Amino acid sequence: TVPHPTAPIYQVNRMDAIGDDVWIADAAGPDPMGSVVHTQDGGLTWRAEHLPWGGEYEYNSALTVHAFSPEAVWASGSLIVPGPGAAFYRTLDGGVQWKHVITVAPFNHLDDICAAGPDDVWGVMNTSGAGAIYRVHVAPDGQPAKTEVTPKGLAHITEGITCLDTRVAWVAAQQEAPDPHKPLGLILHTTDGGETWVQQAAPTNVGYWKISFAGALR
Repeated sequence: TVPHPTAPIYQVNRMDAIGDDVWIADAAGPDPMGSVVHTQDGGLTWRAEHLPWGGEYEYNSALTVHAFSPEAVWASGSLIVPGPGAAFYRTLDGGVQWKHVITVAPFNHLDDICAAGPDDVWGVMNTSGAGAIYRVHVAPDGQPAKTEVTPKGLAHITEGITCLDTRVAWVAAQQEAPDPHKPLGLILHTTDGGETWVQQAAPTNVGYWKISFAGALR
């Protein structure tokens, strides 16, 4: 058990690590709600890094975190103020300052993300009875853009994603209400940034939740 007295943790939702840096998405807390709890020295000291929205003292729940490097880290949260929504955040200075990048959908949250670079990230979200897959890119001028790359007619909820870069990714999905005439779970693969997806050969009686490929960025 690693003590963390300077940054209490209330609900671990995700975590990531590179060397001595460890990030924990703490999805709950008293006030403000949640934070990214971060150590840069292998757990000797910890600090809480809050995800801002709308103003200096308006925060929301941190749900996922994925580091591309010790300096460039992406996270997602479920907005509390000023209104609910699924949002991406990032830091480019090792957590000194987190900034809201873009909100991709209302009244929901991202279930998993994969950082493809300092300016690029993938994310998956489950909605009622179906899933959604997003790519986000931040242009050199700082303007973010989202692209939804969900396969047409997808009837599975998307729960996990792993990526090599901005073009190659795998997604894990499962049925929300099992239908015996359809696979319980799917593994989807793209090599063109999500324009097309191919169902992988895998057992269909498994409801896939998360996915990670050796050598990938998650």
